[in-house]
Formats: sequence, structure tokens, C-alpha cells
Amino acid sequence: MNIIFTMCFTGSILFLLYLIAVRIFKNSLSNRWKYIILKLVLFFFLTPLGFLKLILYQAPTQTDFKLAGNIPIMVSTPHSTYTNSAYQINLTIVLIWIVMAIAAFVWQQLKYFRFKKLIQLSMTEITDLDIIDYVDHYRQTVRIKRKVRLYQSNCISPFTAGILSPLIVLPANLSS
Repeated sequence: MNIIFTMCFTGSILFLLYLIAVRIFKNSLSNRWKYIILKLVLFFFLTPLGFLKLILYQAPTQTDFKLAGNIPIMVSTPHSTYTNSAYQINLTIVLIWIVMAIAAFVWQQLKYFRFKKLIQLSMTEITDLDIIDYVDHYRQTVRIKRKVRLYQSNCISPFTAGILSPLIVLPANLSS
């Protein structure tokens, strides 16, 4: 229960700091930084950092005690924490998995931002009224309420991008 409380408390404190920063800096804090800070707040709401601190900083003493079979065991006393070799192996595998997952996530984010910047540099808004009317007709047919943003780029095929502010990117050499 302490772990859940710690997660809620740290996330809430960071969110309050975010709200204060938005009030203080008003328009000088860009939307990109607001998004990054809110992702950090979400990370603290979802990550049990108190549990990681317990695992990493207590430096458990390894002993060879077993119950039935070779199951991972961790025994905490007021003076120390004791683990067996199966627990150490499981902990090592979990930590390696976490590091690899974070590395893969960071790598994918870097690739995404590089692609996004490349596309944004070559994008221009479509002003052809025939294409805009065509898209508006189908937008109303499928009952999409917000306006669809249309761009053209030197991409090979059309695609959509964005979740909160979606857009359609069409190839520049595409005919009506």
C-alpha cells in the first residue's frame, strides 16, 4: 500500500509543480515542454519508484536457503534483507529487461522525432479547393466533426499522422 501512496504522492507533487510552472511562465513555456513535463508526471504516477529503491539500495545479502524447489525468496528483517540465488537471477533478468525496454523506447522516439521533423520541413498546406471539398464531403459522410488538416509533401505515399491533432499528408505529385 505504501508503494501506491508513494506513486500517487510523487505524481501529484510533480503535477502541482507543472501547474505552478504554467502559471508562472504563461506563454514562454512551449507546448513541447509542457508535453514532456506531463509525460514525466505520468511516468511517476505509473512507476513504483519506492519499490525500485527498496531493491536497489538495500543491497540484499545472498544466502542459500530453499523451500520446495528453487523458487525466488526474499526475506526482510529490521536489520537486513536476505535473498537466495534464484531471486538474484530473477532480479537480474527483470533489470536487464527494463533497461532494454527503455532503450528501445528511446530509440523509437528518436526515430519518430527525426521522421516528423523531416516531414514537417517538406510539408505545405493544400489550397486546391477540389481536394478540400472532396475531403470535406467524406468528412461529413463519416460524421467527423472537426476540420481535417491537409498537407502535401515529397513523400512516396499518403499517410495520416497525429493523435491529438491529426492531419493527412498527401504526395506532392498526386493528381486530383
